[in-house]
Amino acid sequence: MNLKDFENNISPEILKRGYSYFNNHHIISLEEEEPGIWFAEIAGNEDYNVTIETDGNEINYWDCDCPFEGEICKHVTAVLYALKENESSPVDSQKKKKSKKSKTKNIEQIFNKVSKEEIIEFIKSQFSKDRNFKSAFIAYFAELISEDSENKYKIIVKNIIKASEDRHGFIDYRSADTLTNNLHQLLNKSDMLMEKGNIIESLGICKATIEEAPSLVQNMDDSDGGINVILDHAFDIFYRVAEKAPPELKDVLFQYCIENYSKSNYHEFDFGDGFLYALPGLITTEEQEKQFIKMIDSLIDSERDDTFSDYKVTHLLQVKIDYLTSKDRKDEAWKLIEDNKQYPEFREKIVEEFLNKKDYIKATELCFEGIKIAEEKKHPGTVHNWNEKLLSIYETTKNIIEIRKMTKKLFFENHFSMRYYKKLKSTYQKTEWSEICEGIIDNIKGREATGTFHDAATLADIFVEENYRERLLKLLQLNSEEINLIDRYAKHLRKFFPEELILLYEKGIKRLAENTGRRYYNEVARHLKSLEKITGGDEKVKSMVNYFHQSYKNRKAMMQVLDLEFGR
Repeated sequence: MNLKDFENNISPEILKRGYSYFNNHHIISLEEEEPGIWFAEIAGNEDYNVTIETDGNEINYWDCDCPFEGEICKHVTAVLYALKENESSPVDSQKKKKSKKSKTKNIEQIFNKVSKEEIIEFIKSQFSKDRNFKSAFIAYFAELISEDSENKYKIIVKNIIKASEDRHGFIDYRSADTLTNNLHQLLNKSDMLMEKGNIIESLGICKATIEEAPSLVQNMDDSDGGINVILDHAFDIFYRVAEKAPPELKDVLFQYCIENYSKSNYHEFDFGDGFLYALPGLITTEEQEKQFIKMIDSLIDSERDDTFSDYKVTHLLQVKIDYLTSKDRKDEAWKLIEDNKQYPEFREKIVEEFLNKKDYIKATELCFEGIKIAEEKKHPGTVHNWNEKLLSIYETTKNIIEIRKMTKKLFFENHFSMRYYKKLKSTYQKTEWSEICEGIIDNIKGREATGTFHDAATLADIFVEENYRERLLKLLQLNSEEINLIDRYAKHLRKFFPEELILLYEKGIKRLAENTGRRYYNEVARHLKSLEKITGGDEKVKSMVNYFHQSYKNRKAMMQVLDLEFGR
């Protein structure tokens, strides 16, 4: 999105409301804190904070802490209007920069004049007003607290969480964002401590964060998946700490991971894999290796009894295979793959090995066996993958007969994908293809020559591919009430059948306009814009807009949308 034309990417309703906020001076403040990073405060029912990142005129990122769930809200839109005005008004922009410098200078003057005691007094006064500020302050200076690091950071993390809770102990959507930001800052502190060599303090933060995650996620609106991101951050630091840890600490961490991986509260939310991935890098003795392998094997055996645990079994097997491979025990790893070829992930590795040896017969046999297993388990996606693999083998061996069979099969079994249609077509001479094409068309139409919207769209794709313009027009006329179908394929017919298309658009748009709701009104406007692109369509649009004003004059929302797009 670009500052020069961002209006083209935002719905008319949001644009109008955003411009109103901008024009009526709802923007309390707007500052460029760093080059291209803008922060704004917007007055509304509540005051909201907006962040926008730009690169020249390109808008790379935006965020607002309002509860709006769409892609872009009126507050962000208002700020975009302000930024666009700044770009076109270098004088105003220069004033803004001077204002920012003035604010920075004021802060520096205060720091130069204020006493240490006054700063301490001010900070203490803020503690009672803002629990998040108090938690952030303690977290930032936590390494100065003389206390066991693990207990210390457990308390700090709990306090950060508590500061975001409401009186019922729940963390709502907006507070969840504040919480995850505060936890990220604490983990950044952990990262810094690790780089300084303070491994114990760094680990204390990681472990406290990881251990609170399962109970935390049960009491918050984590619809953005913030806790998973926090865990990834914590485990990433944990892994790097483990790499630098001396052997004695590795032993402690190994046992820590073994014990925590077995806890059910981590597996309830799929949080336990972080411990599993850490274990191979912590093994320093044969006894630990035996313990690790025994744990993996025990988990695999228990999961095999569950019909729906194929993913978990293959996941655990892959961890073991990766470990054996890392220890240069490739023969053991390969035997494990061969012993578990009933799972498609491992069968595929064996197939690739035979393909590398150019043993296409054996590779093909393995694919067919894989299809049989997948059909028995009722896994259509896996069947499709094996058919794709067979097609690849047939293409490699230039087996035209099998390529034709497989592409036709895949075309009809996979939602009429034109990729397979075009591959099938490429195997025939032009003189042969016409008959094959008509057979496919008849098959899609069926005996009654009727079908779903998807069937009609497939026929339209074929008519476009074969340059059958008259048949495409006839298809659209048979589906004249499907305005989306008409709009999708009109571009292929504009030059050849403008009058016919105008009639189709008119009928389709008028039928769409019978519905009520702003979503439908926006669709009407969008299709009217498409109609304008056809020769003679602009006059039809004017008459239709007048018709809507007369027929639906009591629909205020509809009139707003039409007036915004086409004027009056």
